[in-house]
Amino acid sequence: MDLSNKTVAVIGASGNQGKMLIKILSEKFPELKINAFDRTFSKSDEELYASENIKCEKLDVLSDNNIVAEKLSDADIIANLAGPFYKLGPAVLKAALSSGINYIDICDDIDGTQIMFTFDKLAQEHNVTAVIGLGAAPGTTNILARLAFEYTGFEPSETQIDIAWTSPVDQVSVAIMDHFSHCLKTTTGTEIDVPEYDDLNPKLAPFPEPLGPVEVIDFGHPEPLTLPKTLGCKTTLKGGMTPNGALKLCWAYAKYTDLQKDRIQSRGSTYHFVKTLQNIYLPNQFSGMMIDVTSNGNGIRLQSVTDQSMEESTVVPMAAGIIYLLTENNLSAGCHAPEAIDPSQFFRFASLFPTAGSLEAVSLKDNVAGERISFSQLFNKYSS
Repeated sequence: MDLSNKTVAVIGASGNQGKMLIKILSEKFPELKINAFDRTFSKSDEELYASENIKCEKLDVLSDNNIVAEKLSDADIIANLAGPFYKLGPAVLKAALSSGINYIDICDDIDGTQIMFTFDKLAQEHNVTAVIGLGAAPGTTNILARLAFEYTGFEPSETQIDIAWTSPVDQVSVAIMDHFSHCLKTTTGTEIDVPEYDDLNPKLAPFPEPLGPVEVIDFGHPEPLTLPKTLGCKTTLKGGMTPNGALKLCWAYAKYTDLQKDRIQSRGSTYHFVKTLQNIYLPNQFSGMMIDVTSNGNGIRLQSVTDQSMEESTVVPMAAGIIYLLTENNLSAGCHAPEAIDPSQFFRFASLFPTAGSLEAVSLKDNVAGERISFSQLFNKYSS
């Protein structure tokens, strides 16, 4: 696969996820040209990107749309990792549409996703394919949900999709706390005050070992917005944090601390909260994901535990999507959720990049896990 005639514009290139994306793309496809954009670059960033095929340039995506579009105009695809996506996602997508360039992001804000899907008709008019939210969750979660749903053969109106995930407290940062707070405020799809904890319907999710049961709560996330529209299935999503107990502390901080009015003070206090939180709990590097697709309590569960970093878990699916869009794109022009991509194509491209952890499928009877199901069975059923 020769990508020497292709160029990827990476927005948010100086952030951790941007750096990881450029790293894995350039290692696998050194001939690929990468234009790295961000508001600022440190000297270490510039040294990191010291390659004839990687070019760094400062860019504020909230500046004049025509200027942004011009800067991005020589790319074949725009990969946007600059958050928060409810603020920056629409601006970058508009620039992509103005330039007539395909677009992909890792948007995990339900309100940002809602806004960007209003550009669907405009994307069709500009012959642009835009994939919104192709990271770990949303992203891999959506595609796995589609794979499992297609395997069951259930009627959409009789199918329930329940997604749960959890992340370790070690990976919490100021930006993640900001996002955590925003997700709590958008559990209804529109921004409200952070709900009371019991109103977020806490429950124990039975993740595989070494995680075991983890408390999870309702989160404002794109999967319950897009999967019912794409597959026709009712969908819920819950998020958690390990070890147990950390989640409720983070909720309490989001509930009783105003992170928005005094940004400088709040970011300082959030930093100290994060450090205190991480000092309280022993390190736990494992993340978990669980997707149940059922009808009347029977169906299939896909589950995973990994020690892969949040950056890798997020950008590997995006990297797979980038290569898919550059080489085999069979999506129509318009705005698409991740589950629009054929699962077999997605996992073929994802296998090009480093992954870690385990992913398994088990049958469900009366919502109780039973026999294991091989992934060859899943894909054979899907492709037959």
